[in-house]
Amino acid sequence: MHLKRITAPDDYRQKKKELKFSTAVCPGPHKAEKSIPLAIVLRDILHYAAIGKEAKRIVSKREILVDAKPRTNHKYGVGFMDIISIPKTGEFFRVVIKDKKLILSRINKKEADLKICKITGKSKIKKGIVQLHFHDGRNISLDSKDKNVANYKVSDSLAISLPKQEIKQHLPLGKDACVMITEGKNKGIIGTVSLIKQSKGFKPDSYTVKTKDEEHITIKPYIFVIGKKEPLIDLE
Repeated sequence: MHLKRITAPDDYRQKKKELKFSTAVCPGPHKAEKSIPLAIVLRDILHYAAIGKEAKRIVSKREILVDAKPRTNHKYGVGFMDIISIPKTGEFFRVVIKDKKLILSRINKKEADLKICKITGKSKIKKGIVQLHFHDGRNISLDSKDKNVANYKVSDSLAISLPKQEIKQHLPLGKDACVMITEGKNKGIIGTVSLIKQSKGFKPDSYTVKTKDEEHITIKPYIFVIGKKEPLIDLE
């Protein structure tokens, strides 16, 4: 599958008219329009490769880790909250949203060991086992007897360790929760939930997110919990 540069997302940071084609994202945990292929990360964002073939070679040599796992497909798409590690250079990055675009935020090794994941689903896969599904495609299975399982709700977030996937902290969605708006006209806004209005029928609930100077109204699917009153991680 080919992707023309003129139609590529702005997140790619490419010169639209320099070349005709760009690298398309392969099917993965994030939607294509919400992710950036590793080849683009290396060539157009970090400038560690001059051409696509060079980026492809770097990835194929297992030199790039995403969420502490080596990825060998240069078309693999990284998305919001993913952790990119480059052991050869000792660098770590978190994929965050700024100015309505996905960017790479430089972090340290300690920060790279922790990832915030949004719960998008919850199901019983067999007797005594509950599985949590997350925004980045991962699943975590828990014993239904675990006293915390009942408290984990869809749209809450969990801070987990990498690569072991140990749950370090529960970040529930509710009033005063620190959140980021990840979609819509207010994409990238960080603030606290000041008001929740439940909607009737199939319409999503309305959330008012308060920043230092303003209030922004959005809907529940666009909310991503990042902390309790304050961000748990650095998002700059």
